[in-house]
Amino acid sequence: MMRQVQEALNIIMVSKEGIFLKKEDQALEVSLSDKLDFYDIVKMNIEVKKDTSLQICYRNSREIKLDITIVVQPHVTFHLQEMKTAKNTKIQTQYSIFERANVYIHKFYDTSFVREHDVFYLNGYGATVDVSTKGILKEKSTLDMMVYHNFPATNSTIDNQLITIQKGLLKLYVTTIVYPKMRGCKANQNNRILKENKENSMIKPILLIEENDIEASHNAYIAPIDKEMLYYFYTRGLDEKTAKKIYMKGFLKGDFYNVDKYIKKYWR
Repeated sequence: MMRQVQEALNIIMVSKEGIFLKKEDQALEVSLSDKLDFYDIVKMNIEVKKDTSLQICYRNSREIKLDITIVVQPHVTFHLQEMKTAKNTKIQTQYSIFERANVYIHKFYDTSFVREHDVFYLNGYGATVDVSTKGILKEKSTLDMMVYHNFPATNSTIDNQLITIQKGLLKLYVTTIVYPKMRGCKANQNNRILKENKENSMIKPILLIEENDIEASHNAYIAPIDKEMLYYFYTRGLDEKTAKKIYMKGFLKGDFYNVDKYIKKYWR
């Protein structure tokens, strides 16, 4: 599937002052609940009616708990960008993606602690979800993604590329489920954790496939920076510091954030 990134038409800001919708077109409907007293959770419902894009920026300096539901109507193309520079976020997001809808999700983290649970329901023939996650984690974090292929000819691509530094430790769970008679589905996972510390991160890729007529693949990789690649840079006359910067930039590069800012921040 082709990755597409475009400037967001709508922006939601999540900060210590609250949650604010900065721009909105007629393609989106967004509603917020008050905090639930016991768990201190805010619920956000987003319905996507027409082709559009949304950026959600998390910049809070205190803990925030969000329960998000996103419904993408049939034949709609939706681009979602998530920028997380908050210190502490706990987010659960449930996506319902209907017939021939296309959802492209791009995430970037520069955060201490994050706990996320994303569930994607492909609820119509030909529904597609394409997720790209990149970023830097500095403390113990958990990312849990589940994809349900509930209709034939549905497509999912999950691509996670994350770096752990300082006390960063990531537990990454990615589960793809294809039920019997869901013919013609495509389900792909690519999960990579680059370790810049000695913490023991973990990847658990799971493919639960009950249909033969599909295409499915997964890849899981946890390792420090590639020494052979660094050696290649050395042979081209680069010192270790410059070589590492180039390597990290290539690993983290994205289209809706300034990767150089983060390279300078952590690899001076």
